[in-house]
Amino acid sequence: MIKYLLKYAFYLLIALFFAALISLLTQGVRWELLPLFTLLAYILRFFDDYFDYDTDTKEKPLSKSTLRLLLIIFCAVFVALNICFFRLYGLISVLLAAYALMQNRFELMKPFFLTLVSAFYIAAYKEIGSLWVILYLCGSLLLSVGFFIYKTRLAKK
Repeated sequence: MIKYLLKYAFYLLIALFFAALISLLTQGVRWELLPLFTLLAYILRFFDDYFDYDTDTKEKPLSKSTLRLLLIIFCAVFVALNICFFRLYGLISVLLAAYALMQNRFELMKPFFLTLVSAFYIAAYKEIGSLWVILYLCGSLLLSVGFFIYKTRLAKK
């Protein structure tokens, strides 16, 4: 299991990038976002591996029951940290975890996840009305939609 988690240790760099970006947009250092984004990246990985488990032809380093247990633990820690950091507002993180689950059932939900998560955390610190925030949210949506189209076409070939 540790080997599996270390395989995706680069998620920490991705989390650092988005935490820094949101810190820049909200004009404050938001260290608390680092563990939240890291957990969220792993949750997305676990959901993807869990739902593709039966059809995936690659090596399966973790059993389906282990993936389920990791999902429960990581989702519980994710929600608990959100409540700890954001109090009552942090309860909305349950919806983010549910969205992560649902996007594995409905593929068209995937391109909106990054924008939704970004909007949620930016709104935790400030209003979303500034020009830079709107540009970032629009850019994240365009990037996600473009990546989704690319991956969909790549999978069809």
